Amino acid sequence: MENSLSYIAEAAKYLSVGLISLVMLGVAKGVSQIWVTIISAVSRNPDVKNDVSLFAWGGAAITEAIALYALGLAGGMLGMAFNEMGNMVLGDGSNALLWIPFVLLVVIGHTL
Repeated sequence: MENSLSYIAEAAKYLSVGLISLVMLGVAKGVSQIWVTIISAVSRNPDVKNDVSLFAWGGAAITEAIALYALGLAGGMLGMAFNEMGNMVLGDGSNALLWIPFVLLVVIGHTL
């Protein structure tokens, strides 16, 4: 029973990385929609440029903050995944030759 729960936990880690990428897609759509709306509003009525641009920059800043948060979460989850793969390669650590692929995997994984 405990072993199957660990597999479920591992699967949840990888699924969460995929869900974070969907958040990034939503953020990209939000940023593009903000700029499309401001360009449309200013082109229809040039007098509102100063009023609209303040809200546009605020909306873009909030959307980018969400994107950076999601990017940080994705980076952390990918780091955990590469650490886990390195631990699978290393095993109990008794074989000294397994340390070489372990270090390579962890270093390459964390530089992505």
